[in-house]
Amino acid sequence: MYPGLRKWNVWILLATLACTAQFASAQSPTGNIVVLKLRTFGWEPPESRGIDTPSIAIDHKDRVLVGFTVRERNGLVTRNQPSLSFHIVRFSPDGKADLSLSLPTNAAGRTGIYLSDTDQIIARANNSLQLLQEDEGNPQGGIWKILAPCTARGHVTQSHSRQTLHLYTEDADPPVTLIRLSQQPGLQSCGKAHQFIKSVEDSIQNFPQSITDEYAYFSLDGDPYRWPHCDYEHRVQLPLRVPGRWVVLTNELFALDTRTGVEVISSSGHVRFRPDMAKHESADSLWEPIRASERGDRIAVHVRTLRGGNRTLDIGSHVTARRIAVYDVEAGKEVASIPASVKYHYRFAFDLSPDGRRLAILEDDVVRVVDLGGVAKSGVH
Repeated sequence: MYPGLRKWNVWILLATLACTAQFASAQSPTGNIVVLKLRTFGWEPPESRGIDTPSIAIDHKDRVLVGFTVRERNGLVTRNQPSLSFHIVRFSPDGKADLSLSLPTNAAGRTGIYLSDTDQIIARANNSLQLLQEDEGNPQGGIWKILAPCTARGHVTQSHSRQTLHLYTEDADPPVTLIRLSQQPGLQSCGKAHQFIKSVEDSIQNFPQSITDEYAYFSLDGDPYRWPHCDYEHRVQLPLRVPGRWVVLTNELFALDTRTGVEVISSSGHVRFRPDMAKHESADSLWEPIRASERGDRIAVHVRTLRGGNRTLDIGSHVTARRIAVYDVEAGKEVASIPASVKYHYRFAFDLSPDGRRLAILEDDVVRVVDLGGVAKSGVH
């Protein structure tokens, strides 16, 4: 069901130097790059790769937030005193930390950070979604307010506008909580409990693959459906095919990972943009989905170069290069190509700013923030 040391210091130094060398030849409109090292803020190698996500986000003021989990206690563990702590650090545009927070969380749960359309911080930790109510007089003294329970078997989807969160919790009844984000978040419960689900088609109402502020979307065997939130009975099938991984940019535009490349298509199936890729390159959004600007007019895609495979001999390909490509959908062109390390040990993630001007890349304990230049045009029609 879809919800479903020294050695490291040397490696990180070499990786950073390699990336710096690669940047010299990479397409970067301004060359303004900020490097943030998370070990300074308590990052430590996790015990396993885990499933914590998302762990990086950029707000409307170009501040970068990073979340990571560290071990706090080795003794008696209880619900109120779990063994882990979820750290959230916010960096100003010039790379200075202006906020550092910590939340207890349990070893079995997932962690993650989300931002509202007004840049309020929402954390997933200790089996709940929590909203930070900041104290303007004391940035470090905010209060965490629980929005909704969010267990290990919960799944969170957010719209690109950041105004809507869709939370599915398998063992809840009803299982769906729709959170409309504003200064005073509003919650709505809906969906059908697991014991009342009679078919695969009927089950998709609980865990959409992508959402906008108005609709939830799901593709069943390549056929996409959409329905108004909490109104699955009025679902409609859209006249297009979406095989593989895909995201909704707007109610009229979809970005598809075709495994050999990327396509942006309209809700009627018309291809609006198909960027060219070099030989041996392919888009990879299985683990790191396509990221989009607030209006859906710029997208960031993880692109890999694969070599050495032979299907006849059953030999798998290996990755020889990785990069993040940023495309201007309306202009129909690539605006930046930022190389990434070929290998990472624990965590790789990236995010695009709401206006599409900044890209933040997280590789293990190093964050690179790239100024892409050029404000993305408003609206895609």
